[in-house]
Amino acid sequence: MVVVGSLVAVLVADGLVNVVPSGLAAFKDRMQRAWIARRAATGREDDRYLFGTVDAGLAAGSILVLLVVVAYRPIDFGLVAAAAGIGLALTLGLIALSLRTT
Repeated sequence: MVVVGSLVAVLVADGLVNVVPSGLAAFKDRMQRAWIARRAATGREDDRYLFGTVDAGLAAGSILVLLVVVAYRPIDFGLVAAAAGIGLALTLGLIALSLRTT
């Protein structure tokens, strides 16, 4: 129930940010300005490091949720392998489509 509640909260928050585009733009601008101010003259003040850090945090959160779910109810390895295979196939398909020239 906690996982479902957390998921719903994140999805609602994400939806609200998308509904109010000016709010998203202002949030993004404030976040980028703060990042640049904290990282000035370190060589890590550009967007690549900002989004890499955010992505790493999201990955860590995903792993934490995975561990909670597995601790709650063990998952059959076949399902995990199937999901990984489907994810890999879709990712490779999207990469191939993006590299294809018309």
